[in-house]
Amino acid sequence: MSIDIQRRAGPLFGAVLVVVGMTLAIGPVVPSAAALDPTPSPDSSASAPSPSLAPPAAPDPTLPAADPVVEPSPVASPDFTPGPAATPAPTADPLTPTPDPSPSPVPSPGATLTPVAAADGVTIEHFWIDAENRAGDVPNPGELDDATLGLQRFTVYRLRFQVVNGGDSPVEVTPKLLAGEGAFPASWMAVPEVDPVDGLPFYAASDKGSTWDVRHSTIPANRLRLDAASDTSATSTDGLASAGENPAPAVSLPAHSFTEIQFAVRATIYAKYETAYAFRLGLTGTSVLGRVDVGVEMGPEPAPLSDGPAATGKPLEEPTAFRLDAGFAITATLASATVLPDSGFALAAGTFATPHALLNTLTSDACAACHGTHTAQGPTLNGKASPIATVCFSCHNGTGANANVAAQLSSATPNDPSTDSWYQHPATATNTNHISDHDAQEFAGITNRHAECADCHQPHLSDATKTMVTPQGWTASGSIAGASGIAVANGGANTIPEFTWQKTSTLEYQLCFKCHSGYTGLTGWNTTSPSRSQLDKAVELNPANLSYHPVEAAGKNTSTQLDASLAGPSSLRLWSGLSTGSVIRCANCHAASTVVAPAADASLDNHASANRGILVRPYRDRVLRTASQNFTVGDFGLCFACHSTSPFLDFSGSVRPDTNFGGHGLHVVALAGNADTGATNSIDRDGDGLGNALCAECHFNQHGSAFPANSTALEGAQQPATGLVNFAPNVRPFNGTISFVRNANGTSTCTLRCHGKDHNGLSN
Repeated sequence: MSIDIQRRAGPLFGAVLVVVGMTLAIGPVVPSAAALDPTPSPDSSASAPSPSLAPPAAPDPTLPAADPVVEPSPVASPDFTPGPAATPAPTADPLTPTPDPSPSPVPSPGATLTPVAAADGVTIEHFWIDAENRAGDVPNPGELDDATLGLQRFTVYRLRFQVVNGGDSPVEVTPKLLAGEGAFPASWMAVPEVDPVDGLPFYAASDKGSTWDVRHSTIPANRLRLDAASDTSATSTDGLASAGENPAPAVSLPAHSFTEIQFAVRATIYAKYETAYAFRLGLTGTSVLGRVDVGVEMGPEPAPLSDGPAATGKPLEEPTAFRLDAGFAITATLASATVLPDSGFALAAGTFATPHALLNTLTSDACAACHGTHTAQGPTLNGKASPIATVCFSCHNGTGANANVAAQLSSATPNDPSTDSWYQHPATATNTNHISDHDAQEFAGITNRHAECADCHQPHLSDATKTMVTPQGWTASGSIAGASGIAVANGGANTIPEFTWQKTSTLEYQLCFKCHSGYTGLTGWNTTSPSRSQLDKAVELNPANLSYHPVEAAGKNTSTQLDASLAGPSSLRLWSGLSTGSVIRCANCHAASTVVAPAADASLDNHASANRGILVRPYRDRVLRTASQNFTVGDFGLCFACHSTSPFLDFSGSVRPDTNFGGHGLHVVALAGNADTGATNSIDRDGDGLGNALCAECHFNQHGSAFPANSTALEGAQQPATGLVNFAPNVRPFNGTISFVRNANGTSTCTLRCHGKDHNGLSN
């Protein structure tokens, strides 16, 4: 086996990227020294092409212009095939050093690589390549600058680099790992993070073996592998180990300091044997460094297994040892698996508390419930074709799991996007270009949002952990553990917050914000039918607003009347124990309509509901009552899941201790027959209202007060108000004004016209 290493140095051009490359050859074929060393020999022709100088391609938008970098596409898999070499252009590529007219010596494997200082003093001086076993340990730590490590598919490798800032000024760098095919790739691509991507040979993976755990951690300065650098005055500083992230978080390098940066990488089934690949470490925020290419011999293709039960004829109920690789074996019992007619596996009900959490044991029948090694039809070796729901329904159809999600979705009313009427999350849709829940670009600014099972559930992490209340919201339960989400940093009232993509949701509402906030492509107001608007829930639930439902923080209405309403009688109550200091869950309102007497921390699914909006109870809002329709508490079941029905059954109009507005009862029984000429029963039509009032006419946007419907001067310029009061589009202004004011004495004043009646500063 021959290994060739070549250091290539070049001029400094002031670009903002530091790179180091590692060339990987899979299989027994090793690039020759000539293939790895593009430097021409003294007798080479001046016009001879250099394999390291490739035609320019579209640059990575997150990195400075350098060697061509291509980001993964959410639709088509990029082509890694290297193009023909090109003759060097008169202006040198800042990442491709100018050929040296004299040959450079080739160090032997394990030799220290001589760094090339950048203009600001930042260099990459050393590297290690460590191989993990399946438990996440590191039984094969790589030697310093050693290029002899063999690589195999599905094994996690930790690529670590020593980075030195020999300059006199501090530098902040953002590490990013790139890959390309060939000893000297014609183009480079950012290595995708967290999950494999169809057609791509590598991804930034977890570094805990079979445990899925995306994160980054600090490498303490006193635990760096090297305690010195070429800059003898440099001192060590904390480094960074990234698992499943690319780019990694920014790293600060003080003047005259050194540290180490590590990425965890796994090769997929698309990593071709007997093929060369290369990695690069990019550091945005620094000047360019001469690139170092390192040839690495990949291990040969594994031999087929020959001692499994199919070869020996052992009965399935008999414990059998499966050899996964040399020196590693497990014992698995297949008696717990049920063979289905389509030759797929489904775990029998009750066999495991949760099959998804057993990957640490690599129990083969648990894996086979979803994955087919030789018969896979979908991405990531899924046993069934897309969408991923077809895999999930192998168990979640009543045969192998308690939750019959397939029945929930099939029996629910079909969605009607044309009227923005949603009764289920469209998990079975086949017209999505879904790649990964952990790809931020699949949700950012996208109007046609999808909702596949894996967008809310990460099966390898799900468990029975209960959600818990905190002052900032309810935590993500075990059923959605590992699913990505959107964290918000709120500004002033009614403003768009700062959105931050999180690979793992820590709070339940962060998962919802991934689709139902301004982070994605919400269309905003529907000017024709405002009741069908898709508004930014992150803006509506901002605790800086005048009023909001208390999802991110406790509410602002701390009155004794509201406490009494939350504690008062209701035949439709679902949620007990609430008070003005409570924080509620999105699932308190949006959950399956079959929920009965749940605990506060109950595992609530919102796959589908009999009620539009995937609401836990009915809520009438778009179609107003006719003159002959009477009040029913069932029309407002959603409200009475938390609030008392008593104020709505008192038709006297008197002040009550359990409401801030004594006219609730009168409005729901005494308005029939009062109407403007030509009025109909649409809440979206100005002046409509033939019968008694609905809750939605005074509380049009129930999430928060941020988006008043009648907000223009022509409509009355309604302003955000307290008590979640925001009047519906059918409510008209009185003398050009539409307003609601909470008075100091506890009464309220309305100025508007509704159901044919003028309210000129009318108080309750």
